[in-house]
Amino acid sequence: MVWEISLTNYYKYISIERNLSPNSVESYMRDITQFSKFTHKTPPLKIKRKHILDYINHINEHSISARSQARILSSIRSFYNFLIFENKLKIDPCEHIHSPKIGSKIPITLTVQEIDQIISSIDLSKENGERNRAIIECLYSCGLRVSELITLKISNLLFEEKIVHVIGKGDKQRIVPLSKTLTKYLNNYINFIRVKQKINQHATDILFLNRRGNSISRIMIFNIIKDIIFQII
Repeated sequence: MVWEISLTNYYKYISIERNLSPNSVESYMRDITQFSKFTHKTPPLKIKRKHILDYINHINEHSISARSQARILSSIRSFYNFLIFENKLKIDPCEHIHSPKIGSKIPITLTVQEIDQIISSIDLSKENGERNRAIIECLYSCGLRVSELITLKISNLLFEEKIVHVIGKGDKQRIVPLSKTLTKYLNNYINFIRVKQKINQHATDILFLNRRGNSISRIMIFNIIKDIIFQII
């Protein structure tokens, strides 16, 4: 019963709040449901690293491919990230558990047309559409790292000078140009979306916020990008 409640809440989170595609929701729920059946005697909040390792060994005995194992572990991580996000847990049982190696690939550079396709696929009628479009354009046109993006401040945006003041690793600073397109997207987000949010005091100068008025996390950026890609492929 405890697992059923947690799974129902997780389903609502990924399907409504994260607005994942039906295929993604089905994949996540299938993986987590199978995991819950294996650990049914242990409530989800009592799961430890050992339980997850036992499950990995279990699926490995059934000759499941490394790629599928990596996907299953990713689903379990997502579930426990949700429980941590909801303040149900403080310690992630997936911590220090590495995904199986599935072979390295040469990094792929997206073309301008592919970036345009990604941006144009974002549904601006949805709650976070304007924000997500500005995030993707900011990453692309400014060449920011995710760590730089999530700490970017409104005070770093110098619209009159058409530049962005970026603080990178080791507090190294650099100046990058602010394009007309990004300026438009940022103004739309700041003046029409962000201004309506209730913002926590410590995040008043942070540019990109989550729905709770806090700074956005690294994993949320990755999820945003992944969800957009899922909509295209």
